[in-house]
Amino acid sequence: MTLIDVLEKWAESRPDDIAYTTLAGGSVEDSIAYGELTARARVLAQRLASQVRPGQRALIMMPNGIPFMVGYFACLLAGVIAVPVPVPRPNGPNDRLSVIIKSCAPAAALVADSEAGEACARALGRDAESLCWLPVVWNGQCATAALPEIGADTVAMLQYTSGSTTFPKGVKLTHRNLVHNQTLIDASFGLHDGDVVLGWLPLFHDMGLMGI
Repeated sequence: MTLIDVLEKWAESRPDDIAYTTLAGGSVEDSIAYGELTARARVLAQRLASQVRPGQRALIMMPNGIPFMVGYFACLLAGVIAVPVPVPRPNGPNDRLSVIIKSCAPAAALVADSEAGEACARALGRDAESLCWLPVVWNGQCATAALPEIGADTVAMLQYTSGSTTFPKGVKLTHRNLVHNQTLIDASFGLHDGDVVLGWLPLFHDMGLMGI
């Protein structure tokens, strides 16, 4: 089983059920259902696949929110290895990001929109020169191109350590790893169908991304 299998299961069986909701100031800021999440991710995956080959890396350089989740699933669908990272600081330092970029040699960076991409490129300077910048935008299009076959042992993402005591180190995580981890989280928390998980950690952090 892969995370794509899980996403498509809910998109087919419960397309109108809410997958993610973001809050701001105690109120709902935005929400997305499984059907729309899958449709948007497939369109972005098609764009991503036209620029990046399966097995290459793409930075997900966005704050917490629905565009981040769309970008993450788009990478999985395209067979592109997702590398969640924080948004660079406008005035630095961005040493951790620089180390990550040199380590994984990403081909692309997914950003919320063109303006965000330009700001990130300015903040990263020379580290951004080889990146293809892809805004996570959707205008109601439908995906038409075939996407690669993804298996349980396909590498889904690179999770980098904090780098607080040494240089950040990337860990390869397959779909099998992530599904197993999620199964353990579900069992440990006693989660059931219909439960809602509230998270506030950054999505580039493994504990922020997994479990939600």
